[in-house]
Amino acid sequence: MASPSFIRQLLHACALSTATASLMSCAPQAPDQNETAQAPVNESAVNAAVPPPRIVPATIPPLDRQQLLAAIGASSDAFASRSPVPEDVVALAGRPFQIKLPFGCNGPSDELESNWAGWSYDSRTRALKLTARVEITKALPMLAQLVQADSYDAVEGFWIRRPWTSQEVCPRNARLSSSPSAVTQPDRQTVGFVQLFGKDDPRTLRRGGRPYAATIKLDEGAHPGAQGYQLSISGRIGAFSDRQPIHCTAADAEVRPVCLVAVELTRVAFDDPESGVNLSEWAL
Repeated sequence: MASPSFIRQLLHACALSTATASLMSCAPQAPDQNETAQAPVNESAVNAAVPPPRIVPATIPPLDRQQLLAAIGASSDAFASRSPVPEDVVALAGRPFQIKLPFGCNGPSDELESNWAGWSYDSRTRALKLTARVEITKALPMLAQLVQADSYDAVEGFWIRRPWTSQEVCPRNARLSSSPSAVTQPDRQTVGFVQLFGKDDPRTLRRGGRPYAATIKLDEGAHPGAQGYQLSISGRIGAFSDRQPIHCTAADAEVRPVCLVAVELTRVAFDDPESGVNLSEWAL
């Protein structure tokens, strides 16, 4: 028969064995190597899920009077020096443009039929009448030197008066400093733009001698023509048959060349420079 001390030792050993087993069961287990391996990331699938940033093309602003005159000046210089036209001038073909031609700077006129542009006002009815007509046509003598006129069915355009300034408003004190006839002589003009019409082009795009004309009834107490008016013209730079947007010519080397810009008009309007209001417009 086992002694009591032996039995106590046996029970103590069993208790230690049970406690050790219990502690081992609670200890953290080493993770399985297969469980710790992460699944490979499909980068192409992730990239496909994220759409690329939207690229918005920059809007090309229209060429203004100053930029047009600079290009014409470069073409005039190239003609006078018998050098090639700069590439940046040739690249203007297709660019949008907008220019405003001031008129009526000398006040109302009773000869609207004979001037390229003008205005009249009836104080009794408060009716303001504005007119502007094409002044460069196929009949212009120098046109044959600038374009192959025979290859076009019609040519229509305008002169850019006072090309030495970038201002698009009437000069100050215009009514005191000049006479109406001083600004209507075409032989004094050296810079203009023309639209060339082929035989297959729609005739509805041509003015054909018809002026741009509008009659507006003004508010009571209004003072018309304080700063004259503007003929606002928008479109795109075109090209002549040699793909040049600007052609220049001169009678001799001692006079300033006459230059014409080929254009395609999209809009013509009458503007009031004093108020900035559009008075009438034509979509072409």
